[in-house]
Amino acid sequence: MIRTENLTKRYRRNESAPRSHTGGAAGSVFALVGPNGAGKSTAIKIVMNVIRPSAGRAEVLGADSTRLGAAELAQNRVRLGNQKMPEWMRVGYFLDYCRPFYPSWDGALAAELIRQYELPLDRRLRALSRGMKVKAALAASLAYHRA
Repeated sequence: MIRTENLTKRYRRNESAPRSHTGGAAGSVFALVGPNGAGKSTAIKIVMNVIRPSAGRAEVLGADSTRLGAAELAQNRVRLGNQKMPEWMRVGYFLDYCRPFYPSWDGALAAELIRQYELPLDRRLRALSRGMKVKAALAASLAYHRA
């Protein structure tokens, strides 16, 4: 579960991030939806301990987000819609590149995701549609077992 209370992030004169939110039981999937500039990506970055909040607090599975380390982060799979991908890589190379970052990578699961998503392993990421790029990123995010 993710919980935020009075969460804010100030960037000079601008303030970002939703005030409070509770959502997602362990093992569930959920999305933050809202207009551009609403603070969705900022909230995720705070929850994943990428940036510090200016005020308020966030918890992930009952732990303060500012105390999350590598072991806790390995249990979460986050995919931001605007993440940059190495567009020069072919899909197969991209997945091979991601594998060493996840000690519990499951090759059979990766192969099944490739099949389900109909990913063209020999095509460069830059040649894919936005939807296919998202599928490649999802395959990389889902092809391992949580610690």
